[in-house]
Amino acid sequence: MNYGYALLSFYCDRKESLSKFYIDKIVNLKDKNRLNWHEKDLNTFVGSLGNLIVLDIPKRNKSILDKVKYYEKSKLLTSLEKKQLLSIEYSYFKERDIKQKEKLVKFFKGEK
Repeated sequence: MNYGYALLSFYCDRKESLSKFYIDKIVNLKDKNRLNWHEKDLNTFVGSLGNLIVLDIPKRNKSILDKVKYYEKSKLLTSLEKKQLLSIEYSYFKERDIKQKEKLVKFFKGEK
């Protein structure tokens, strides 16, 4: 179900449709040793909407650091998004999750 919400959240910001897309989890539990996050934060974020990203490139089963570098090839992400992803700071990912959810709330309320 979250994959559908991730795609809907993506389309809340864009008008063009994608003929082909991929949805990837940015952070996985196997990234625990590469992140300076509390275990509780990691466990909570892994299953969140903000952890899902819509891409125009095939997803890769890589570590978080290699993955976010790979995401730089995507034409769907802004340069700011790419920079923020590279920071791998929990505060950015938490904010990303909140923004994704807020977009969906506005959509279902019929707001812009």
